Amino acid sequence: MTGRLPRRIAGFLFRLVLALNSLLWVWRCRPDVFYTDRGNILGAALVARLTAVRVVVRLLGVATKPSLYDPDARRSLSAAIERWAFRAPFSLVLCSRDGSDTNRFLTIALKPDVPRIIRLNGLDPGPRSKPREPDMPLRVVVLSRLEPGKGLEALLDAILQTAASPKPTFAFTFVGGGSLEKRLHRKATDAGAEDTVCFLGSVPHSEVPSLLAQHDVYVSLSEYAQINNANLEAARAGLCLLLSNTRIGDDADAKALFDTNAAIWIRRENIGSSLLQHLHQLSTDSGELERRKAASARIAESIGTWDDRIGWELRLLEELAARSFEPSRWGAWQVA
Repeated sequence: MTGRLPRRIAGFLFRLVLALNSLLWVWRCRPDVFYTDRGNILGAALVARLTAVRVVVRLLGVATKPSLYDPDARRSLSAAIERWAFRAPFSLVLCSRDGSDTNRFLTIALKPDVPRIIRLNGLDPGPRSKPREPDMPLRVVVLSRLEPGKGLEALLDAILQTAASPKPTFAFTFVGGGSLEKRLHRKATDAGAEDTVCFLGSVPHSEVPSLLAQHDVYVSLSEYAQINNANLEAARAGLCLLLSNTRIGDDADAKALFDTNAAIWIRRENIGSSLLQHLHQLSTDSGELERRKAASARIAESIGTWDDRIGWELRLLEELAARSFEPSRWGAWQVA
């Protein structure tokens, strides 16, 4: 069907079928709680509006939604349906604290009396980065999907300025696949930077902790959010964090977690030259580098494990099922 219909129409029909199937399933099974994510927001809205079942919507952070922010986009039928879905009488909306503009999004999107919670993801223990050996290149890693909006081309352009040095000061590793992988790899190869830049592609998540621990500095130039799981895992590995201001995220929240003791925050203006300036500083001042690495690890130690995080959410769902859920006791808040 998707080969014959425009992608947008096919996508809407898929979501509509999923929503109707969800409603039918709830009518048949009569669960205590219907728990779903943003991909089935229409199904969540139908269940919340047409049944007495308690509905929990789980959001893994939020991205820009023109239908909610942009007055021009609000005129379309799909935007109207999405706004209608988000204004359903949900029992709870639970959102990951990932540095995206969650507070503003939830205030605009939800009914004022819907309880909502924004909570940090979990972080399990892992290996730590060892001190940098004298006279060795500064080991820099990027862990990201290689997609637009991540500042990757600006980062590579900055890297290639250093690649011609007879004794490289830095060694860069890109971990992750995506639509830009071949283009970035070809650009580095054409510049003769194979000894300075390494592209590992996608790796199993089980290998990520030990891979991160082999580096000194972690770089994220994302335009969207800076408390994602990759950044948390870099802090767990005890890496100095080089993070850019975002275009649409909640930078104040991210800076509250990754403070200036652990992270160096870079403005998006002249991002390449700023990045190189800070990398050169870290490569020549081992004391600053190790202080920031230790501060990063301390932040990670303050974050609960995934077992803690999942156990907390299961207890919350049990209270909802038992109809004993008290929003204030769980840190939930409402606009009114």
